[in-house]
Amino acid sequence: MKFFNHNPLQILIFLFLIFPFAIGGKERGSPRSVLERKALATKYVRIILASNAPPFHLEKPKKDFVHTNEWKIEPSSGGLVTAVEPVIKSNEENVWVFHVTLSDPEYIPTPEKDPKLMAIEAYKNSEKSTFGLSPVLIELERFDKFYKGVSNNILWPAFHNILHKIDVKNEDFNEILKEYREVNKQFAKKIVESKPTKNDFIWIQDYHLLFVGEYLREIEVVNAKKLLVKTKKYLVNNRKYLMKAKEPFELGFFLHTPFNLTENFDEKFENFEEEFESLTKEIIKGMLSFDKVGFQTKKDRDIFVYWAEHFYKKKLHKTISKNIIIIKIENITPKNGCNLGVYPATIKIDDFTSIAENDEIIKEAKKLRDDKMANTLGGGKLFFGVERFDYTKGIKEKLRAFEKYLEDHPDRVGKDVLYQIAQDNRGGIGSFKIYHDEIKEIPDKINKKFQQTFYLTDKDGQGIEINYKPIIFETKGVNREELVKRYLAMDIGVVTPVMDGMNLVAKEMIVCNPDAALILSEGAGTHHQFTENKLSHNYHVVQDIEDAEAFAQVMHEAVTQPKKVAKLSEYLKENGVEKWSNEFLYGKK
Repeated sequence: MKFFNHNPLQILIFLFLIFPFAIGGKERGSPRSVLERKALATKYVRIILASNAPPFHLEKPKKDFVHTNEWKIEPSSGGLVTAVEPVIKSNEENVWVFHVTLSDPEYIPTPEKDPKLMAIEAYKNSEKSTFGLSPVLIELERFDKFYKGVSNNILWPAFHNILHKIDVKNEDFNEILKEYREVNKQFAKKIVESKPTKNDFIWIQDYHLLFVGEYLREIEVVNAKKLLVKTKKYLVNNRKYLMKAKEPFELGFFLHTPFNLTENFDEKFENFEEEFESLTKEIIKGMLSFDKVGFQTKKDRDIFVYWAEHFYKKKLHKTISKNIIIIKIENITPKNGCNLGVYPATIKIDDFTSIAENDEIIKEAKKLRDDKMANTLGGGKLFFGVERFDYTKGIKEKLRAFEKYLEDHPDRVGKDVLYQIAQDNRGGIGSFKIYHDEIKEIPDKINKKFQQTFYLTDKDGQGIEINYKPIIFETKGVNREELVKRYLAMDIGVVTPVMDGMNLVAKEMIVCNPDAALILSEGAGTHHQFTENKLSHNYHVVQDIEDAEAFAQVMHEAVTQPKKVAKLSEYLKENGVEKWSNEFLYGKK
């Protein structure tokens, strides 16, 4: 301070001038300091989110891609994207990490010239992109083993406890698990390319990426060793020094599916040549590497805790604080433990109500209803269901129940229609293909059984021929606007999965059409959420979807004694995606 001669005014001026540089090395008003101020307000500067699927739908060009690079990018209507996209859109600095495979690895000499990647890059640089995009390029052969081999042939049926659908051979088992881990490792490396800091939150989504947390923790250790070497603290293998040098990432994981692993799961592989003790234990260990893990229901979390206690017994320390279960296991969980919470996923209400309340959409929905009910006698009800063409969704059971409904109530023949959309997007995977082939014949058989021709006279005395068929079955998905029209057109929504993590379709139906009735199965996580909040009397419940007679009776009750979902709509509007994300990310109610 000799330079200032101890003049207080000079000292104050000097501090004012250097303060912006002292706190961040940037001038006030620069992007860095803006982000820092945002971090103080919202805790996290950025959210770096990773999911297998991209935040949009990539539509392959109809012509051979060699002659065109016009891959279309359309909005996605998937449940995961519906839940998390509004959160990521809230800050343009956020990043979404997702997989991509080459259009045709044999043709394209370099990835940069691949039409699909070019389309993503063009989208990334367009005004439509409201956050960062970071694709993980995966070789097609590896992706097949990761996605078809493990994600959909092992984990998907296992988490839904439909074990007979697990389709894997001994000779393939270790190879496909190795590739599953390699893809998870690729995701971890891609996340690190975004240069996450302690002010960022890394949010991993769903069962495809169970081990990304483990690999990010390994990267933490590698970075700590590099730092120790750089600072000439050569005791790089001393855990005490490593722990002090580590700058841990803050990691979260949300499971969109159920978590319903049973003792019988590992038995599926007991005669296999496994390279580990238990696949269930590997899964539990991988998930425990996160700071926060979110489940759809308490039941899912309870099953996870059961398995953690089963494998780690005396090593495990468990505490409960504000409905959060905290598990600490030395060398397995983060230092402050793994926080296990229940966060029922939901939707951004405005994304749906803004469409549903549009006058033009309402008119078009009426036309659509008239079209779907054109070959009925009038006075009938339009049942509507929409889901992926997937054995967990209860499509076959729904069709059988509707057949039984018409058998038991012949007065409804000619009046009521079941309109079912079953989007066909996993048809190339073994157990899914078998299911598709089984189901696709059922609507035709039911239509042949109940089809009738009626001859009527219109108000002008003209004869009308009505060719009634009770089922409309479509396998092509529709965009959100078209979906909302169908929600408005329906009288009764039917959401009856065998088992589902949450099922956001039910919530979309409710907020778009509060005057409709809803049939919901006990297998849907949505039912668990409503039951816990004492709301189950506002819809019709199917206890066992395999009991066609009881299911048919619920359908009849929905027609003759409909329960309107208006109260459910009010509840959902008070518990939108903003509240869901705030609870997970910041612990705010």
